Amino acid sequence: DYCCKRWDMRKLENGPVQRYLGHTSPIRKIVLSDKRDGKYFISGCEDGCVRLWIVEEMEAIQDQMRHLERKYNRIKGELDAIKEDLQSSAEMLRTKAEKEKAGISTRLEACQAEISYMKDCEAERQALGCVQAHQSLGGHRGAVTSLAWREGASPSHFEVLSAGTDSSIYIHNINLPSTDTFK
Repeated sequence: DYCCKRWDMRKLENGPVQRYLGHTSPIRKIVLSDKRDGKYFISGCEDGCVRLWIVEEMEAIQDQMRHLERKYNRIKGELDAIKEDLQSSAEMLRTKAEKEKAGISTRLEACQAEISYMKDCEAERQALGCVQAHQSLGGHRGAVTSLAWREGASPSHFEVLSAGTDSSIYIHNINLPSTDTFK
């Protein structure tokens, strides 16, 4: 089925915990990124493509959703805190509260838009039953037979080395996607 799969070895009977969809031919090699706490992996397959994945992408999406919901509630609390001032008979107090309300409302709308986006991401992945690759690295004309990670100039920069049956070796420079803020 050309999917990478993550299993919970304690619950094999439940099937894979996560499926990673994107390859179009059999997968030949998978390498976990031990330098980044195993948050990422790369896979190479017979179609010559190398793909970059976030291991726990669904968990990252759900963490981001919880963070955004807390942020939304905090901003909503700010709005609730000025409600008395909005209804005040003192003109100066009410004017100040209305200006604050405009700023808070803008932040609240932006946060709600982020929450909607994250819900769409989560729903899409749930509907597909899998996550998709964050980066696709091409180049090989034959199957990928070997993969390795190498640290780059910064903590988020890495080089992926790949070799294939076409007798070529590629060095791909990549910036790892963040697992803290999902986009």
